[in-house]
Amino acid sequence: MRADVFREEYLDYMIFRENKRPLFTELFGPLIGLKEEWQAQGAAPEELDLSAFRYRCPEIAYLPVNAG
Repeated sequence: MRADVFREEYLDYMIFRENKRPLFTELFGPLIGLKEEWQAQGAAPEELDLSAFRYRCPEIAYLPVNAG
């Protein structure tokens, strides 16, 4: 599996400049201490409960087809 996120798209996402599509999924549950850290940094309530973010990246596949 390879990463399908280009550098500029990742940077735009991380600094809240642009969110073209969901990028991340927490595979092992919530990140411990994240809420407290963000709260100390002045995060909004919707950021603290993560409802401000979409975290699923759709599975994209390519299937070669010989139609001839």
